[in-house]
Amino acid sequence: MDVSTYGGVTTYTIHQSDLGTYTLCPERARQLWWGEADDFTSAEAAIGTATHTAIERLSGGDAPSDALEAAIRQFRDLSEASDFRWVKVKTAKTSEQHITNCFNTWLRDIWRHLGEPLAVELSFDLEFSRRGRTVIRLAGCIDFIDETSVYDWKTCSRLSKFTLEGWQLQRWGIQPGPYTWAAHQLGYFEDTPVPFTWVAMQRTPCVSGVLTTTRGPREWGWLEEQCWNVVNTYESASAPWPTNDQHALCSADWCPAWGTCKGAVLAYASTPQLVTL
Repeated sequence: MDVSTYGGVTTYTIHQSDLGTYTLCPERARQLWWGEADDFTSAEAAIGTATHTAIERLSGGDAPSDALEAAIRQFRDLSEASDFRWVKVKTAKTSEQHITNCFNTWLRDIWRHLGEPLAVELSFDLEFSRRGRTVIRLAGCIDFIDETSVYDWKTCSRLSKFTLEGWQLQRWGIQPGPYTWAAHQLGYFEDTPVPFTWVAMQRTPCVSGVLTTTRGPREWGWLEEQCWNVVNTYESASAPWPTNDQHALCSADWCPAWGTCKGAVLAYASTPQLVTL
């Protein structure tokens, strides 16, 4: 989340990933936003970013081979950065094969079903709400829009998890709110609710899955309340904020705040060991 003050007006620019981090664990969000923890790029995240690049390049007119080559180059650049971390995926060779698998799956299963692209990798930064001298803006990047839906590409290790948890994403997933609101504000959809579609490509074996949902004025109203909750907490709450360790990402492998949060209180192996009694 970005915070700036100009002319007596304080502006909070919130990405959907900021809302995701805050709802996952407020203390994790606080440490990242207050500069007490440094975020990192995992190999898994870099695989997703590179796959997005391949799809973007193809949608922009590149040949499939050229699009894939650009994606592999991007992954190599990301993997050489100081904030890169190998977590579950351990080697460049495996990562590049995953990128190839996901891109080829998208080519085989998804591309031919899409309509004419109205927008590809569309960045937005729009005023969302204003109270007195405080402004909230929503920012992000929409992967793809055609006349039927707003789309988001996902890469995953287990499509079964994506499918099983799909009803939760459809009902209260965060990402559709900001993205459908922005698409509506920018004139891509006049009618509401606005359709939103997740497309997931499993890294291996090569299979894909699709989930659809909608968001409209009622959900956008709740999104506004969520954003003000974040802002009010940021402005009024002292450290630490509430913690939440009831998820797999609360570990030394996945959380940049682990060392000064749960990890500072107890020694906990990132992979629990089975003990036979």
